[in-house]
Amino acid sequence: MLTKEEHIKYWLNTAKKDWRAVQNMYKSRDYLPALFFAHLVLEKLCKAH
Repeated sequence: MLTKEEHIKYWLNTAKKDWRAVQNMYKSRDYLPALFFAHLVLEKLCKAH
């Protein structure tokens, strides 16, 4: 079982990776998938909080 700190670290790390994907999609003008992944980032940051 993960500790509270490990859970927080997990959600922050996955949000960080997804944010890089958002930036890449936005640069390539794939706006709809970028918006979807940005939504996932926000959810993951809320879970970490």
